Amino acid sequence: MKQSILFIIPLLLALAPGLRAEDASPAAAPISVEETQKVAEAGDSAAQYLLGELHNLGAGVRQSYAEALLWYRKAAEQGHRESQHMVGLLHYRGRGVQQNGAEAMKWFRRAAEQGFAESEHMLGIIYYRGLGVKQDLPEAVNWFEKAAERGYAGSEYMLGFLHQRGQGVTQSYADALAWYRKAAAQGFAGAESALGDMYRGGLGVTQDAAEALKWYRKAAEQDYAQAEYMLGEMYREGSGVTPDAAAAEKWYRRALAHGADYARDALAKLGMGRK
Repeated sequence: MKQSILFIIPLLLALAPGLRAEDASPAAAPISVEETQKVAEAGDSAAQYLLGELHNLGAGVRQSYAEALLWYRKAAEQGHRESQHMVGLLHYRGRGVQQNGAEAMKWFRRAAEQGFAESEHMLGIIYYRGLGVKQDLPEAVNWFEKAAERGYAGSEYMLGFLHQRGQGVTQSYADALAWYRKAAAQGFAGAESALGDMYRGGLGVTQDAAEALKWYRKAAEQDYAQAEYMLGEMYREGSGVTPDAAAAEKWYRRALAHGADYARDALAKLGMGRK
């Protein structure tokens, strides 16, 4: 029995960062995994990319990063920019292949040369971290700015982060706030939490606990662990709210559930470190 991919298309559009609607349109796409494979084997780059996405996500096929990489690479070698990005990303993360910063950079550059914002962002991350290259903060800023010009929220956040700390740029809380606001306007949780920090600490703005709470709540609505932890802190301290140990515990526990192990210490200080 053929496995239809029509039900998979909305999932890919939601979860696969490079997929464009026109690449996944039911009118243009094969209607089964088997037919997708036939078209991909015939050399169609869009079908090769789609098959890579199916294997990457385990949607309608057995999940396999190695198989995803095989199909992404076939499309990438034909100049398909989303596939070039995904080949880079799998090498960056070491999925289906040994982690290799230099190889990741090569493929990110190819996609970036075609104006793919996510690859520009990842080049910024590589230069920021010094993965496979010498750390170069000004070069990281250069790539983040390119992606931010295309409205990429992750790069807008990183520019805020770098301006706040004066890394690769002149330190400026005003510029940090401006970039965080751009990213937050797109619902980027890290930027919302960062705005909470700015208002909590009075960094470039008048200190305002209520405004800090507002931004932390926005990020916490997206299960952003650091914002959940900070809400716990504010309820514990009574900052902008009436002190409330039960509410503090609730937010610390949510932060812990979402990976913020440091919330365990806060719970212990409340005397509520039970499992």
